Amino acid sequence: MTRYDKKKTGILIVSLLIIAGLLAHKYWARNTTIGNDRIIANVAGCEITVDDFKEAARASLSNKYASANNLKTKFDILDDLITKKLLILEAQNKNFDKDAAFLKEIQHYWEQALIKRVLNEKLSELSLKIHVKDSEADKEYSRMRQKVLAQTVILYNKKAAEEISKAAGNFDEIKVKYKDDIVLDETDKWYLYGDLPRYIEDIVFDLKQGQASAPIAYGSNWMVVRVLGVNTGQIEPFEKAANSIRQNVFKRKQEELFEKWMTTLRSNSDIDISVKNLKKTEVK
Repeated sequence: MTRYDKKKTGILIVSLLIIAGLLAHKYWARNTTIGNDRIIANVAGCEITVDDFKEAARASLSNKYASANNLKTKFDILDDLITKKLLILEAQNKNFDKDAAFLKEIQHYWEQALIKRVLNEKLSELSLKIHVKDSEADKEYSRMRQKVLAQTVILYNKKAAEEISKAAGNFDEIKVKYKDDIVLDETDKWYLYGDLPRYIEDIVFDLKQGQASAPIAYGSNWMVVRVLGVNTGQIEPFEKAANSIRQNVFKRKQEELFEKWMTTLRSNSDIDISVKNLKKTEVK
């Protein structure tokens, strides 16, 4: 055999090996789903695993009465998964997954998922520290029965608020003296339990008729509330409302603990705010 014939034979053998390899790869790709217990389907190279299917089945059947072990139901669930895979592949072929708006949306979802997880964990942790006393439930029930007639004044100046607060007997006269410091002078109004922000309500519902509150921080201003009257309404008996009342107290104490935790988190964090940039930022 000549050198040329040997070279020709070698090329032929290599070619046959390459073709055989490609055919074997094609055969293996076609049959790997059947031979692998972990994979249920292969969609254009994207595997649908047993775990993928189980997760989809749990989500799909959570609000249905169909049995997960019914073969038709399984094929329906698998068909949905295949449809999703095909749509994802189509989106990727169009480079939608590289679009800036899409990536921003994914970042937003990722942030929200993280926030939800840390909140759930912290609230569960705080819940273990909460105990609702009988006296707290009794106080809550008493407040639920109350209706308070109050006069509310909001002022710029804390000193003016302090002076009005001390003048419960001649409240209206002192108001006139500090009229230039008044932001809002509300007309007398009846308040039911839950009408006011909790931190204001805790103060107001502890006042007796004729008493005025100490100045209450209200944003950058100061609020003074004077109670003009207190009535007691009829609600369902304590025994029937007890569970709901205890849940309300529990939730409030949980929120208070969470606020304290957030305050600590803020104080222990390095936060730098540019008021200049904040002011000049226009929101359209």
